[in-house]
Amino acid sequence: MWAVFSFIYIFIPNTKVNIKSGIIAGVFAGTIYQITQLIYLNFQVGVGKYNAIYGSFAALPLFLVWLQLSWRIVLFGAEISFAHQNVDTYEFEPDCLNVSRSFRNLLTLRVVNLLARNFANGGKALSAIELSRELEIPIRLLRDILNDLVESNMVSQIKTGEGKVLSYHPGCDINLLTIRYVLDNLDKKGSEDIPVAQTKELTRIKNSLKGFGELIEKSSDNLLLGDI
Repeated sequence: MWAVFSFIYIFIPNTKVNIKSGIIAGVFAGTIYQITQLIYLNFQVGVGKYNAIYGSFAALPLFLVWLQLSWRIVLFGAEISFAHQNVDTYEFEPDCLNVSRSFRNLLTLRVVNLLARNFANGGKALSAIELSRELEIPIRLLRDILNDLVESNMVSQIKTGEGKVLSYHPGCDINLLTIRYVLDNLDKKGSEDIPVAQTKELTRIKNSLKGFGELIEKSSDNLLLGDI
C-alpha cells in the first residue's frame, strides 16, 4: 500500500514532485489507510453479525463513510508531500489566502521584473519552483500570480527539461512591460459583458479612472520593469 500511495503522489500530480517527498507522504497515508481499513472491516463484520436482517442496510452508508475517509486520507497525504517539498515557505501558506490586493500587485510586478531581466540577459525560462526560491514567495501564491499573468498574455509557459517541467518567460515585448501596463492588463482580465445601469455617475467614474490611468502612464514613476 505504501508503494501505491507513493506512486500516486509522485506521478499523478501535474507538476514535478520530489521523490523523497512522495515516498514520505506515501508511507504516512498508506499506514493511516491500512489502519482505517481494518477498523472499517471489523465494524462492517460486527454490524452484519449483530442483525442478519437489517445489518445489510448499514452496508451502503458505512461504505460511503469509508469512501469519504479514503479520499480524505489521499488528500492528507498530498498535503504532506506538498509541505515537505516546500518546507521553506509552507508556514506562510495560510496567509496566502488573505493576501491584500496591493501586496499581490507588488509581488506580481516583482515576478514580471525578474522574468523580464532574466530574458534580457539571455537566461533560460524559469520554473515556478525556481521563481519561488529566488523571490521567497510561497509556491501556491506564486502559481496563482503566474496563472493570472499567463491568462493576461504577459507571460508564456513552456515545457523544459527531461521531466517536461512548466517554465515561464515573458509573453510579449519586454519593452512594453511597464508598471502601468502590467497592472492595467491584470485589471482587464475577465469579462466586462455584464449588463449594468449606464448612469451618468458610472460614466463619470469611468472617465475619471481613464484620466487617472493616463496620468500614471505619463508619470516618471511608471518604470519599465526590465530596467529596475
